[in-house]
Amino acid sequence: MEFYIDRLKERAQSLSNHYSKYITIIDKNFDALMGRLERACMIERVHLWTSAHNYRDEMNIIAQVGESEKEKLQDLGCYFAYQFLQTNLSALDALLLDLTTDAPKISVYKQFMLRVGHEFRDLTSAYMEQLLNLFLPPQSNIEYVFLGVGTRSDQDDIDVGVVDRGQEERDVLNRAIGKMSQEMFKKAISLHFHLSEHVGNEQSYSASIDEYKELLDKEIHDFVIITELLGAARILGSRKLYSDFRRKITFRYYFDDRDGKFLKFHEGYLRGIIGETRSFMLRELSRDRISPKTDGLRMIKGGLYAAKTIFNLRQVNAWAILDELEKRDKKRKQYYERLQTPLTFFEVFRYLYQLFVAQEEQIILNDPATVENLERVAEAMGYDDVGAASATEFLISDYYRNVLNAREIVKELLPYSQRHLSSITVFGKLLRHKKATEEGKKRIGNLAIRFLDESRFFRGTRFWDDIIVVLSSKEGQILKRLINDMCSLPEDKRTEVLNQFIEWSWNSFIATFSFMVLMHRNRKVLPECNLFHSFNEIFFQRLQGTAEIAQRLSIVFKNYPQLMLEYVNILSEKQQRTFYKWLDRKTWDEEVLPARDRLRLFLKLHYSTSKYFKRIMHKVLSAHPEYINYLDDPSRLFVIGKGHLAEVERAYGMQNKLSKLRAYHNFEFFRACLNTLSGRPVASIAMEFTEFSDTYLRMLFDVCKQAVDKEIGKKMQTRDLLGILVTGGHGQMLAFDDDYDLIILLNSDDKDILNYAASIVAKMHRQIVKCGIMPHYRFSDHTASYVCTFSQMKKILKDANEDLFIDLSQLLVARMIVGSSLLQHTYEKEIITKFIFERKKDYISHILQELKDRRKRYMQCPNSSVNLKEAPGGIRDIEMMLLMFRALHEWDEISNYRAFEQLAHIYPKFSSDFEQLLQYYKFLRMIRNLNRLTIAADDNLNKKYINHLAENLQIEASPSASPSSILLKDVEQTLVSVKELLDKIIQKILLPIVK
Repeated sequence: MEFYIDRLKERAQSLSNHYSKYITIIDKNFDALMGRLERACMIERVHLWTSAHNYRDEMNIIAQVGESEKEKLQDLGCYFAYQFLQTNLSALDALLLDLTTDAPKISVYKQFMLRVGHEFRDLTSAYMEQLLNLFLPPQSNIEYVFLGVGTRSDQDDIDVGVVDRGQEERDVLNRAIGKMSQEMFKKAISLHFHLSEHVGNEQSYSASIDEYKELLDKEIHDFVIITELLGAARILGSRKLYSDFRRKITFRYYFDDRDGKFLKFHEGYLRGIIGETRSFMLRELSRDRISPKTDGLRMIKGGLYAAKTIFNLRQVNAWAILDELEKRDKKRKQYYERLQTPLTFFEVFRYLYQLFVAQEEQIILNDPATVENLERVAEAMGYDDVGAASATEFLISDYYRNVLNAREIVKELLPYSQRHLSSITVFGKLLRHKKATEEGKKRIGNLAIRFLDESRFFRGTRFWDDIIVVLSSKEGQILKRLINDMCSLPEDKRTEVLNQFIEWSWNSFIATFSFMVLMHRNRKVLPECNLFHSFNEIFFQRLQGTAEIAQRLSIVFKNYPQLMLEYVNILSEKQQRTFYKWLDRKTWDEEVLPARDRLRLFLKLHYSTSKYFKRIMHKVLSAHPEYINYLDDPSRLFVIGKGHLAEVERAYGMQNKLSKLRAYHNFEFFRACLNTLSGRPVASIAMEFTEFSDTYLRMLFDVCKQAVDKEIGKKMQTRDLLGILVTGGHGQMLAFDDDYDLIILLNSDDKDILNYAASIVAKMHRQIVKCGIMPHYRFSDHTASYVCTFSQMKKILKDANEDLFIDLSQLLVARMIVGSSLLQHTYEKEIITKFIFERKKDYISHILQELKDRRKRYMQCPNSSVNLKEAPGGIRDIEMMLLMFRALHEWDEISNYRAFEQLAHIYPKFSSDFEQLLQYYKFLRMIRNLNRLTIAADDNLNKKYINHLAENLQIEASPSASPSSILLKDVEQTLVSVKELLDKIIQKILLPIVK
């Protein structure tokens, strides 16, 4: 006998520390138990070293051999401990054996878990029955039933509910249950009376059917309780009471179209469980920990229990429910079959981890001890090391694969439950009811109040998408009825109703935001009683900057970006800033922090940016709200931009190609804006901006050329005589100019080619305007055409006038983006060299005079703002200096930033001046770019709103100056310094050359 005991104790050492208490109980009581069994000649009728034939029979025998209650309790506890260890170890042996067969692992796991659950329930129910027999008075006729409301194989505790008839002897029953609970806590598995915490008297372990009805008739209450009721299985006690309980309480939550009075219970449960299941689907996976229960099991079982109530299934075991659903819901059979795998994997993984390691739900992965512990779980589940990859790595990989599969499958299954909910909801007839009956009688009652009256029963549920769908239907007419009725109420009553609507939607921010967005979308057809703003103000009053609120807002933002995009867009700047401050809390789930940070960035992009930026942001995000999730991920945005370009290249059909091309331009423009706002170097931004703008125009020309060819029915050859040049800021490879300055140059006077080129540019013009950019065609005012021929341009340039230097400046910085190298060479030789380089002194003299006149005019016109471009020492002054040096040295260098490097090399005595000028130029260009993106799309630095710029640059206040005044002083000082440096360079270098 000692051999069997020692072997059991030795093998039990492989289990978690939790199981050591059972070894202690065996050590302390086994000899006494054996002695009593031998004296009673019952040793052969009790199986201690093999699996028991019948736990109840053997426990009856053990209870009889003890003389006192103390001996009986010691013997029963010892027997339970021995059988509990024996059962688990035997099950593990069977699992390892079955895994050596050719049977699929999942099938082996499933049978293992079913066997473990069955054995555990039989053992614990037999033990509980014996304890109650000891603690209840002899011949007691109290009617009760114990219900198991948790998973059968859960060994950390046993979730139970106790139902009685509400007799006077309840105190007697509860004293017995209390003693039983204490005894089980000391020697077996602790009991968790979850239902008793919510139903009946808080001091009681049990509740009657009438008490359940009293609680559940008023409202749907906690749907988690209802899920437990729906999964309740009889452990011990009255079968008749169990049957009555199911008929009067549980069955009301099943779908029964014959009895309409219980439909609201079914609806309420669905609203709760669908919302709960969705919340688990939206839950972020942790980077450093896993939890089979929250990562997968609760979501899977939520989806199953929704279907269980719809199809009236009485099974309580998840596998049994799945098996039955495969038969009853054949349209979705494939999903139920696929769901078997993650369900089984999570159940066996969780059970084995708690068996070998610890009875915890969360498993921390970055703990070295965890890796070692998981090796034991992996081994028990039949995993092996393969090459450099360990069994544990394969196990964790399969874990995440099953999480993702479960989410995908449940996502496919839930819409059926949602459609069923829409078809049976009590709100259906209410909301769809016509304003007048066929007899002409007006409908009775206020729709808003009636809706709230009905919704009180469903308080606390999270799923209201179907109601939002109904309110959205019929072009907003149902919503209009609801709002009309709300607006017809007296002001105090209306405020009360608005508060109740907030209460209705509070558990689902999805519903809250959807309702407010819906009101705003339909504002033109709704009565003007300022309802949206009132609703939103009340909502804001209730919101507080707590970690929970930050958590909920971040989850909605990550999973419903389009909804949050619309909602944030309709908030005032003050509300957006308030929203931003509320999110300045660390969420309790650290995995949500990235989403929270993106939401804060998203809000900041609204309240601290200009209409110029918002226009392009809304274009991009309205078309692709999912991009919101990458606002703070430049590398991902870069990949997306390349993807848009690839879509253009492989698109079929002219209109489709143009649409894709426009999307590419808009996205790249938006990406350049984000990079600017995030502090990327101004020269880098200019290069990116130039690259995508050039690419857009080249591809647009090609597409429009193909379109014209298709219209005229042939491919017309321009013989490489047609070119497109970009000039102005774009020509100088700068970012964020208001327009495209284009020169369409044709080296031919052939009218057919001229008309052909004009047709192409006309199509380009329409597409460019759709991007929100106004193209300007240099020399078109002279030619009355988009296109200018070489002969026309030469004639224009020969007819000298005092403003000719402006056209010459545009030509000097023009870049050819479409055209041949031969055309480029001809342009440089016949235009640039002949009209600029050969007359460089005259050109430079004109620039110097213009510089002098402009400064004079600027000083004569006082302005409350600072013009970054036109002010003395501003961007224009610097760029005019560069124009003079380009002409002087006959450069083909277009980039202003690289031009400074050449100047520093050519004039070593002034290298420090040019290097300093470059820094000033970058600073002014950066301020100009940010000014356009944060305040307004012009060159005036409005002192009233300069705080937006200071905020973006994160300038800190000093004891004597605000961030705005510090920035303004820096700008003004820079302008003065630039002017001084320019005057020095002009005086020392340029004027001597001109003279």
